[in-house]
Amino acid sequence: MARFTLRSWSARLLASCLRGRRAPTPVRPRKRGRLGLEAMEDRTVPAVALTLNAVAAVPEGTPTALTGSVSGLAASNNFNLTIDWGAGGTAQVVTLTGNAAGNATFSVPHTYAQDATYPVGVSLEESPLIVGTDAVFIIDQSGSTNSRFSGTPVGDVNGDGYANEIIDAEIAAFIALNQNLIDRGLGNTAKVSVVSFATEATLHDLNPVLAGSQTFTTPLADADGNGVRDVDQILRSLRPEGLTYYREAIAAANTAILNAGTPPGGGNVIFLSDGEPNPITQRPTAADANLIRFTRGQNLRAFGVGASVPLTYLRVLDPTARVFTSTDQILDVFNGTGPTGGGNTSASTSIQVNNVAPSNAAVSLSATTIDENGSTTLSGTFADPGTQDTHTVTVDWGDGTTSTVNLAAGVTTFSYPHQYLQDGSYAISVVVADEDNAAAAAATTAVTVGNVAPSGTAVSLSAGTIGENGSTTLSGSFTDPGSLDTHTVTITWGDGSSSTLNLPAGVTTFSTPHQYTQDGSFPIGVVVTDSDGSAAAGVATSVTVSNVAPSGLTLALAAATIDEGGAAALSGSVVDPGGQDAHTVTINWGDGSAPQTITLAPGVLAFDAAHTYADSRAAAYVVTVTVADEDNASTSATTSVSVNNVAPVAAIGGPTSGNVGQALVFTLTAADAPADAARPFTFAIDWDGDGIDDRP
Repeated sequence: MARFTLRSWSARLLASCLRGRRAPTPVRPRKRGRLGLEAMEDRTVPAVALTLNAVAAVPEGTPTALTGSVSGLAASNNFNLTIDWGAGGTAQVVTLTGNAAGNATFSVPHTYAQDATYPVGVSLEESPLIVGTDAVFIIDQSGSTNSRFSGTPVGDVNGDGYANEIIDAEIAAFIALNQNLIDRGLGNTAKVSVVSFATEATLHDLNPVLAGSQTFTTPLADADGNGVRDVDQILRSLRPEGLTYYREAIAAANTAILNAGTPPGGGNVIFLSDGEPNPITQRPTAADANLIRFTRGQNLRAFGVGASVPLTYLRVLDPTARVFTSTDQILDVFNGTGPTGGGNTSASTSIQVNNVAPSNAAVSLSATTIDENGSTTLSGTFADPGTQDTHTVTVDWGDGTTSTVNLAAGVTTFSYPHQYLQDGSYAISVVVADEDNAAAAAATTAVTVGNVAPSGTAVSLSAGTIGENGSTTLSGSFTDPGSLDTHTVTITWGDGSSSTLNLPAGVTTFSTPHQYTQDGSFPIGVVVTDSDGSAAAGVATSVTVSNVAPSGLTLALAAATIDEGGAAALSGSVVDPGGQDAHTVTINWGDGSAPQTITLAPGVLAFDAAHTYADSRAAAYVVTVTVADEDNASTSATTSVSVNNVAPVAAIGGPTSGNVGQALVFTLTAADAPADAARPFTFAIDWDGDGIDDRP
């Protein structure tokens, strides 16, 4: 059974007092008896060789592995393999353990997200002296540690009157290691225990104030406030004495770990000795090392202090155990500035990672059937093992337009809306390309855009009531979501005529005038039809066209004076905006005769008439003309004609010769205007041509 002492602070001080201080002497005699073993032992640290196997080119996103081998490792020792994969970021650290022959193989997987040629650097280093936070310092204080030690002098560290002994170097090394923990920022958090061993092992009380045995403390602790750290104070109190009990020291370290509650991977056991175990029952076994390294999960490191230290049993504890032959070596390692031993090497290679085109592009639409001017959203996904690739998504919408969506690295989904302005069936094609212009096969889908009939037609007139032959302007508007549709506006004016307006795409208002030539009430109908033949509901309005009486009647006589029995020739014209009106011309010639009526067809506004005046009179005849339209609206005008009397023409008929005294019979006749002819005539006869009326 392992034996060790949990020595309290007071007990430690008492033992020191009873032992007393020794008088200083320049050199203590060395112990003898180890020369044969020293001459036979291999004290070298094996050289480490690192070999990397070639790596075949691999597609991006596909796992690859860096394989290789290491030789020259210390048997069963841990080494750290640090791999810089050449892609930026933190290097990967892999711990290797050499087999019994000091060899190891490795296969470390890695996946590259981006195509490139990557330089891979690999370095191999022995495990660090300190891992985690906590530490157990195991120091050999056997009698042989009073030997002189070479290198830069450290002085009389333990104050026993003898300077630069092995024990002084050991103490100085652990004081430096305690400072190393403080320098790492662990001065108030790390748990430090001290085990010294000689003929027995002692797990020291590290608190000079509290009662009982406090087996761990922090690196900065100074419980009694004397200005000396508690860890340093215990170390400086150690004196050379007794034998070399390795196994008891390991057992005490196990207790220290349990007391401190150090978790696996959280601490270190650092073992310093100047000789081999004595007695032989204290020679360590693999079970002792495994208790610390594997059962407790601690970093166990062992070092020999002194030129003649055998490594056989130290390497049972630590396969990488090495010997410090000077104070400079041990202090360099324990203050963190020097290598801890073992092997360090490096190697490099390169890995070609090839681009892989995106694939498995799939798309869908939020709606596969929409109305014109409506929108649908295209969503899609694709795959690309190159997770650091950026991508460009090009969408051909099938309507003559395209869209480009740029996706950041790692984004493999997209969603993009699109508005269709015109009805139809559209094939959509989507191509996804990575930054290396490698593209996935096009993904396709289709959308059907239905036509929407125009609607909401509204019309108005500039004037709802006008006079015949007047104009009104019809204005209107409508809506149609199909902004690319052209439109036809069909207008029936109600007067038998119609108009057609052709509107270009995007125009949804219209305005056009219309003239009404006839009075009446006219319903107006309007229908808007788009270029696909879909029509809005018809709308209607109406206009009232009032009759306008004829006016501006002018009269003209061919002659203002005529002879009785002659004819008066009259011409006239009238104005009427009602171009479709027929007219009746009534002429009262003023001589008592029946009025003369002339009918004018629509559009005829001029007339001619003649009248024979049978008799003359002193006053002129007044001619009155009235022109009335078919709605009996009329206008009148007058003129006058003078009729001259015409003298009758007498004629005599009878014999042209006779005898004197013979009675001759003559016939007297007169010609005159008919009106005058009805009246009696008076004849004056000059039978003898003397110009005297011969009537009795």
